[in-house]
Amino acid sequence: MRLPGLSALVRPVRRLLRVARTVRRTAEAVPDLVDAVLVLPTISQQLEEIRFSTATLPEMHAEIARVRGDTRALAEMQAALAQLAEIAVPLSGAATRVGRLADRWPAEVSPWRRAAVRAAAARERG
Repeated sequence: MRLPGLSALVRPVRRLLRVARTVRRTAEAVPDLVDAVLVLPTISQQLEEIRFSTATLPEMHAEIARVRGDTRALAEMQAALAQLAEIAVPLSGAATRVGRLADRWPAEVSPWRRAAVRAAAARERG
């Protein structure tokens, strides 16, 4: 058997219990909310850094494109340098020997030494 007046008393108590439960949940969430609010300045600073970084992206892209254009010639230069090395390496021994021979010649005989002696004398006078 149900009492008609009892349900009228229970309804407000249930509402109070719901309100108490909501207040408890809110109170439990307050530390997390405070932590979230305290993190906001850090997030704001990081967003400002990201904004600055993304603002410079077009300049970075242009610089990368410029460097890419400059490096395209490297393959051709490498081939030319390899060819030059093939020519120069065998000649280095001969150039050293000619240099030693020129050093042994007296200044009156060697046109290279004569020119070097004249240039040094002109600098001393000059």
